[in-house]
Amino acid sequence: MYIFILLLLLLLFLIFIIYTNFIELFKYNNKLKKKFLLIVFFFFLFFFFLFF
Repeated sequence: MYIFILLLLLLLFLIFIIYTNFIELFKYNNKLKKKFLLIVFFFFLFFFFLFF
């Protein structure tokens, strides 16, 4: 359980870093932003089902 929480926090931290680094790019490309958020969402679901 603690491992899952740590991985989740790490994942959220990585998402935050990636999002802040590419935010300038997202300002000009809305399709890319939607695609990226979709990938992040499925990645999160995958982790969730992997641990439960």
